[in-house]
Amino acid sequence: PPIYDDVDSAKTAPLDHYAVLGISPDATAKELVHLINRYDDRIANDITHPDRLLKPSMTDFEKEKIKAKSARVGQAHELLKDPAQRHWYDDEIRKWKREHGGVLPPEQV
Repeated sequence: PPIYDDVDSAKTAPLDHYAVLGISPDATAKELVHLINRYDDRIANDITHPDRLLKPSMTDFEKEKIKAKSARVGQAHELLKDPAQRHWYDDEIRKWKREHGGVLPPEQV
């Protein structure tokens, strides 16, 4: 899963996958597993699928925003559920923060 919003990663902050999932970066592996299991249950029941969230009265912009958010949740889930990928991601975030003043910008979607 991507950690950057676009191809020019040197100018773009990494995506904050923890914020996307609504969990602290300090969450234990057990807390993350609980969240991921809850997410898997929602996917199994098709609750988070963008087609279920879309309403006919929505504008195209609103529909695209929901689809983008759903895609980011899926990316965050895929990256953080694997302990090795999570460790790599955490290292990349620490490196980016050291080089750019310590704070990730807020989520844009």
